[in-house]
This record gives sequence, C-alpha cells and structure tokens, in this order.
Amino acid sequence: MRLFLTALLCVSYPAQKAACANEKPDRDIDIIHLHATPFTETDGAVMYKMNRILVSDADRIFLAPLTEEVMELNLQGELIRTIGRTGGGPGEYNSARLALYAKDKHIWLITRKRVIHYYDNDYVDGFRLPIRGGFAHFPYGANAKSFAVVDGKILLSASESNRPEEIATLYSPEGKPLQVAVDPDFPEHLMNLHPRSLRTQWAYDNGKWYALYDFVPKLIVFNKDLQFESAYHLTSPVISAYLRQTEGKTKPMKLFWDFKIAGGSLWALTQRGLHRIDGGSVRALYTFKVKGNPEYEAAPYFPFHHFALLPDGRIILGHNHEEGLFQARLKK
Repeated sequence: MRLFLTALLCVSYPAQKAACANEKPDRDIDIIHLHATPFTETDGAVMYKMNRILVSDADRIFLAPLTEEVMELNLQGELIRTIGRTGGGPGEYNSARLALYAKDKHIWLITRKRVIHYYDNDYVDGFRLPIRGGFAHFPYGANAKSFAVVDGKILLSASESNRPEEIATLYSPEGKPLQVAVDPDFPEHLMNLHPRSLRTQWAYDNGKWYALYDFVPKLIVFNKDLQFESAYHLTSPVISAYLRQTEGKTKPMKLFWDFKIAGGSLWALTQRGLHRIDGGSVRALYTFKVKGNPEYEAAPYFPFHHFALLPDGRIILGHNHEEGLFQARLKK
C-alpha cells in the first residue's frame, strides 16, 4: 500500500529558505503491516516491563527493565549476564529511572541523578548530574532516557541554564559542560503546556547529531560540535492523525517514544507505528499486530514504547506496562 502525500515540510527559518526552495514537497511513503511474535524467553530474562532496549556494535542486546538490573543477551535472547547491581553504593544504581548506552565493552548507565561508567562489567567511574535536583526537578526538556556517548564525551538531553531553547549539553567524562545545543526556532507554544513537552531524543552518526522532539514532529540536525545545521518537519498518516487529535489540547499525548539510527537510516517509534526517516523525510511506516494473544490480536494495532534493530533484519519491541519482548522481521 502506498500513499502519496506531503512527507517533508521545511521549517521556515531564514537560513532554510534557499534549501526549502529546492525541496520536493511530495514523497511516497510505504505503509507496511507486520506481525509481532513473542521474543525467545530464557530464564525469564525478557519477562519484564521495559525501560530501554539497545543493541550494541558487538551484537549484544541490552535490556533496562523498570525494576531489575540491566541484562545483556545474545541475539537469540539468551541471558549472558547482568550489568552491575541495584543499590545506592559506588557503581550501583536504581533501575527505576534508567537509560543506557553501550559501545565496544564500555557501558554507561544514567539514573535520576548520576552517570555510571562500566568497562566489561567492571565499575570505572561516574559523576553526579550537574543539574540541580537531577532530571526530575529540571523545568524544561530534560529527558533522562535520551543520551549518547561519542569519543568519551557524554550528551545529555538537558541544559543547566533553564533556557528552553538549549535542548542538550555535551559533557566531559568528568562531568564538565563543554558545549550546548541550541534550537534557533524552538516551539515556544509548548512552554504553555507542560515542561516535558520540550523533551528531545538524540542519535549520532558519521559526524552528525540528530534531535527529535517527543511531542513535535520536528527533526533537527547538528554537526559534531552541536552547531545547528538544518531542521525538518516530518509528516505521515500517523503524525497527521496525532496532530488532529491533539489540536487545542492543553496536555497533548506523547508522539515519539523511541528514536535510533541503524543501517544508515533514522528510526522513530510512535504508539501506532515505526517511521523510517531518510534525508529528513519519512520514507516508510511499519505497523504491528501481536500474534498469539487473542486480546492483542483483536486490537487494530499494538502500542510499543521501545525498540531495537538487529543485524539480521529483526526488530525487538518492548512495552512500558506489558511484560515481555516481541519481535518482527522488517520487510524491505
């Protein structure tokens, strides 16, 4: 099924006018319906409500359950080990507010108030978040679940200055602020709704940072030094329906739940489907139905909150409130 519709609207910054004039406003979007089945269960390792799913460059799956220790699995879903342990001591963490990032044998965890660094499951160091009171008390846009580590530098989706246009800060391994990412035309109307409305999620690839607002279909591109380069307004049938449903509401629903880069494409997950983004444009939309559960099968779609793409073309999907992981195979 193919729908012909506007899939890219240039954001009307003065600096973007020339670029917008050269953009073709209409694109084809592939709508692809997939069936999701339960992921392999091993020793109960996947039977938890998920807070984060990640696939490392070493082909390992990392799971951050809401109430348990971080788990490392192989691509078949077999539990290899747990990372660190829960608690309040050095190198310990409370997984209820946890995100993670893994590269090579380095693993970083972020809790409500701290960043913790392991190497091959050995505690290395960490630092207290320089944001007063931690993420929970930060007024604008702080997103404890969105961060990345590049060349040893840590990007957090938050700012110390309380300026809403500062949507992220790059820190040294010791926690010293190095650079701030500024959205030159941030959506001011969201400030009147809820501070969380300005949250962003981040991905990094080939010298570029990509930021996506949780509540706004706006994609922003920065260079490696967090200098603004361009911005795009994304559209799809799901996004258009969301905008119609939330128009005029004082507390809009969250649009994008997870955001990653894999295989040279950006991927953004809404509760109604996974968007593949290339060149600032939505090129494909994947929707999911769960097989094997009559209650889930009766629903027109299944709302997942977290995902990760595996090297063999499978996608792993998790939920905030339902136990277990699911998998589907992407069609090309």
